[in-house]
Amino acid sequence: MDNECTADDGGLLKLDVVEGTDDETKANSIAKTSSLGKIARDVRLRRIGAVSASLEEFAEIASITRIIDGMANRMALASEASISRMRWA
Repeated sequence: MDNECTADDGGLLKLDVVEGTDDETKANSIAKTSSLGKIARDVRLRRIGAVSASLEEFAEIASITRIIDGMANRMALASEASISRMRWA
């Protein structure tokens, strides 16, 4: 029997369930399904974590870039002011 169940992460898991009358066989099938759902959820959370880390790195790079741009603008203004003072001298 092909049993489909959805994990907490929204993924679709398929598990061949051995039909049995004893509770142990059913419990083992449920445990396997639960374990696969946890693995799928962990993988998804790791991917989200990797994307979050990438976004944080991007934000840091963007922040550093803004700082460098600001320094360059200040240097340009300072050199323009210096040139202007030389003209008046």
